[in-house]
Parts: sequence; structure tokens; C-alpha cells
Amino acid sequence: MPWGIRRIELEKNQTYQYVHTFNKIGSLGAYSCLFALIPELDIGFSVLAAGDLPAGITNAIAETLTQTYIPTLSYIARAQAKATYAGHYRHASLLSNTTASTSNTTSSPPLNSSLTITVDPTAPGLNVTAWISNSTLMAPVAVAITANITPSYLPKIQPSVRLYPTGLEERLPDGGKKVAFKAVFEDLSLPESSGGFVTDCATWVGVTAVVYGSMPLDLFVFEFGPDGAVRRWCVKG
Repeated sequence: MPWGIRRIELEKNQTYQYVHTFNKIGSLGAYSCLFALIPELDIGFSVLAAGDLPAGITNAIAETLTQTYIPTLSYIARAQAKATYAGHYRHASLLSNTTASTSNTTSSPPLNSSLTITVDPTAPGLNVTAWISNSTLMAPVAVAITANITPSYLPKIQPSVRLYPTGLEERLPDGGKKVAFKAVFEDLSLPESSGGFVTDCATWVGVTAVVYGSMPLDLFVFEFGPDGAVRRWCVKG
């Protein structure tokens, strides 16, 4: 028998954010059961009922469980993501050149390469609020290339870069690991659209649409040390 799949909204103020439960449910006489798996949260639960109980009691209990625990787990996941990834990352050359040299006035300041990540309470993924590579603001560039925006329209866009986990990890010999994220580039100044082909979710179709040097511009990789803290990051493109 196939799995039954239900889509559950996380919270009313979180547009288009759902989790999916893969369910098995059945009954025999006075006994009934429901088994559910939620892959997005890496959890599952089962409900077993027996006796002279109202019809659909397992569904009612499952509804109570999801309404109680899913928002809580979503909050915990955001808190963990904030503690792990949120912050301001700078190239090592910026850290070693925080003060200007007075003996060499002709030296140029180092190029700025940095990344700032935050976590929003009502939006999915990690929010890239600042992304600079060699003193170039990369968010407008990435959005413009992805959407084929003309130079004359570029000042009007409202670029958005959000990172989503890929589930891909690489274990390192020293006990650390590398974790891969995919970036979604979007122009938030565009009007909402919910058509069959022209839709707000069209950004998912453009994943890895932009490459540089045969490497994807939207592939962000974070490297963790053995202590579980991020020690460096890179964009493969």
C-alpha cells in the first residue's frame, strides 16, 4: 500500500512554508493505529488506540501532536541555525589589516571579501544580508545574471539571497566537516504571481543556472572544525 502524504503549514505568518508527513493508518475491530514520518524535521510518531473510542481518534491525536510540536521544533531549528551559522564572516586579510600602516602610505587597502548571515523568524533558510567579493556587492550581480536583468533596470531591483541546506556533507580527517548549501537568488521588487508557469516559486527552477569557471555560483560550502564551529566558507563559483 502507498504512503499517505499530508502537507502541514508551519505557522500562519510563514507563507509557503510547509512540512510533509508520510503516514500509514489502519484499524481492526477495537484497535487502531497511525504512524507518521516527517523527513524535514527528522522526526516521527505513532498513535495506538484500543477500546470503545470515537471514530478517528488517532487522527485527532495526531492533529494535536503536530499543532503542538511542529511550531516548537521549527523554533528550535531556527535557534540552532542562528547559533551555528549567523554572523559576519571576513577574509583573513581583513583581520590582519585592521590598522593602516603609517610607514607605507602607498599601499592599497585589502579588497573586501565578506559574508553576513542572519535568521528570520518568518522566512525560510538562512538570509544573506551582505555578500561582498573583492569589494563587489554580489547579491545584485547574482540576481541580475539569474534573471537576465538589463543594466538600466538594475538600480530598481531588490535582491534577495537565501541559503537552503542540500543535505550533503563531507567528513574531514581532523574530525571536522564540510556542509553544502544552495542559494536562491530573487528580485523582491517584482509583483506576486501565482500562475501555472509564471509563479513566485520559479526561482527553484533556476538552481545552478549561473556558473563561473564551470562551478555553480549558488553553491555555498561551510567548513567546520572539530569543535563544531564554522572556521571558513567559500562560494564554489
